[in-house]
Amino acid sequence: MFEAAVGTHAASPERLAAAAAIPLVPQPGERRKLTGSPQDFTWEETTGRVGIDYQLTDNNLLYAFYSVGYKPGGFNPPVSEAFQGDIKFDFDQEEISSIEIGSKNTLMDGTMKLNGSLFMYDYEGLQITRIANNSSINDNIDADIWGAELEFEWYPEALPGVSIDGAYSFLDTEVAKGSKSVDRTNLTAGDAAWTTVNEFIPGVTAGVNYVVKTEEYKAALPALQALVLPGTSFTAASTNTIIPGSVRDNGLPAYLNRATAEHKAFGITTSDGISQDLGGNELPNSPAHTIKLGAAYKWPITRLDGDLILRLDYYWQDDMYARESNTPGDEIESWDQWNMSVIYESADQRWSGKFWARNLADDDNITGHYLTSDTSGFFRNYFLTEPRIFGLSVRYSFGY
Repeated sequence: MFEAAVGTHAASPERLAAAAAIPLVPQPGERRKLTGSPQDFTWEETTGRVGIDYQLTDNNLLYAFYSVGYKPGGFNPPVSEAFQGDIKFDFDQEEISSIEIGSKNTLMDGTMKLNGSLFMYDYEGLQITRIANNSSINDNIDADIWGAELEFEWYPEALPGVSIDGAYSFLDTEVAKGSKSVDRTNLTAGDAAWTTVNEFIPGVTAGVNYVVKTEEYKAALPALQALVLPGTSFTAASTNTIIPGSVRDNGLPAYLNRATAEHKAFGITTSDGISQDLGGNELPNSPAHTIKLGAAYKWPITRLDGDLILRLDYYWQDDMYARESNTPGDEIESWDQWNMSVIYESADQRWSGKFWARNLADDDNITGHYLTSDTSGFFRNYFLTEPRIFGLSVRYSFGY
């Protein structure tokens, strides 16, 4: 039945019969079978970790670790072979080699703890997500990461009841050269030899963007325009169409049905998009600098048989990119946030209470966003910090 429908018109009896034979809701594995997607894959890897500690003095510890990590690959959503392009049926496993060296220290007569570390990560097959043919799929790229972290706790003798803590981290990420992916917002990758077009047909489909060879499109344009019925924007078949009026910067119509373009009568080379080398780009959601600072004051409350603690926290992170393509639209600006809490702890450690407030400034900080498909207009889902929130919690422990 399905073989008989191949090559026939969209509304042919053969196609209608094939469509009627397929349930509205695909059965388990049915979509993968219909699209030729493999049913199973196998991934395996050996991992391990080795390290050494060295007690330099009673107050100083040095350490170094080497680790090899692994994350299995997986299935991409089933995509018809007719639209497969550079979309793989599966995505590969992710492997990481990690080196970390650091030191843990107690300073200033025990009133300060200071820890620091340096780390380097080598990713092979880092799994990233992108939209293709209205599906969210996974690709693999290689990347290198290195960074440093410094954290401290300080209880100054000159200020009884006061404690100060904080952390600073530096992160440098870089996609390895040769790692490629298609940017849906720039399908031609800046190559004038290709032109982006859309399959949009009024009243029929929203249309998916794809690219065609520019010179081949120009050569076929007179014949393509001859297909359009006078006074309409599409042919009698509603599938073999270009839509006049809307054009690209190079003067070519912006809409062209892909099946028509690929027809032997026109022979236009098409592609889902031209892969770009992402080498040198930053990894998404990787701010170069982050800072955390906190200060607290504790004083005993005799009448309450316990301690009252007032704490103020501050967090700041640098700007970053939401996607590995690193386009201006992917930029996320730096942001910061203030939090506050008042804590009561009973002397017997059984009762505790906490009044807290997050995001004191009530800022709408953007922490990330997600780019949707071209058929939905490339709108972005933005993720924001919560608005100013107040809360109260009480805890009782039944310990001995």
